[in-house]
Amino acid sequence: MTQREMTARDWAVDVAVMLLAFAFGCVQLMLTASSIIIPDLALRQYLGMVNVVPDLQVFVGLAMTVVPLVLRRRFPLPVFAACLVIFLGLQLKFSGFSMTVVGPLVALYTVAVECGTVPGVVCGVLAVLSLLFGDAPMQAASMVFFTRFQNIALMVAAVLAGYAYRTHAAYVHEVEQRAAEAERTREEEAARRVEEERVRIAREVHDITAHSLSAVSIQL
Repeated sequence: MTQREMTARDWAVDVAVMLLAFAFGCVQLMLTASSIIIPDLALRQYLGMVNVVPDLQVFVGLAMTVVPLVLRRRFPLPVFAACLVIFLGLQLKFSGFSMTVVGPLVALYTVAVECGTVPGVVCGVLAVLSLLFGDAPMQAASMVFFTRFQNIALMVAAVLAGYAYRTHAAYVHEVEQRAAEAERTREEEAARRVEEERVRIAREVHDITAHSLSAVSIQL
């Protein structure tokens, strides 16, 4: 759990991210389950890819891998764990279907952004090991290698992207803080100069008044 104060806009953004992730997963699922990408039926059978339209169960399973993203900035670590575990489990249940890794991917990116470098790296290593040694949905060794390599590369990229965004955000925040501090310093300096000018004028008025009173006293 983070200390982030979530506004209505923040929640709306996270819901939109979840919906986009689900839409992306649906498109990938439909494309890989059809003969559009690999039209040769014998090759698809060799690779262990099904050639049927995914049923409702598959789409529900896909939704389960991305729905936790709604809470990703409030509970980044639990959301990452949930997305990864659900993804790994459903790969076995729906063998032959290419389940997208977008849920764990976005969750890992969020951990790197919200929790810092060390938690991001630790979660990234766990994700890589899970994908490397976990069971793959395809049967052919070449397809297994390609899928694992692709997913692991995406996980590494998510950690690096999260680290880059966090570093950039920290730099921007520091620049804004320095600008605000410089503005406060300028305002304080201006106020000090105004006060000094007021004191100088008051002294001059006092000196003139005292001189005038002395002159009047002498004349009397």
